[in-house]
Amino acid sequence: MSKPKSNNAKTISVALTLCLVCSVLVSAVAVGLKPAQVENARLDRNKNILVAADMYDAESDTADDVAERFKDFEVKIIDLNEGTYLDDDALKTAGIPDRNAYDASQATKKPSSK
Repeated sequence: MSKPKSNNAKTISVALTLCLVCSVLVSAVAVGLKPAQVENARLDRNKNILVAADMYDAESDTADDVAERFKDFEVKIIDLNEGTYLDDDALKTAGIPDRNAYDASQATKKPSSK
């Protein structure tokens, strides 16, 4: 009589190995695509700003057009308590190293230091 070709231990080990390999592949792809996701989020934010300024044509403008037009903007951050623009020293004191990379939605999640 021959042995059975499959048993529960083999089936479980194959299933676990397959799950492990797939999870590693999915994680690697997610990590690899993160820079593209960040860039697309920045492009979308800039595009929305251009739409608000009526400087964007959805039918003809490309990502390069958005980047080129957005270079003309000067980013300023306002201290809402004082109603004044923050200079570079005040930004660094507030923990904002780069005004162009400032994310207001992230700032709303941090508790106020005042």
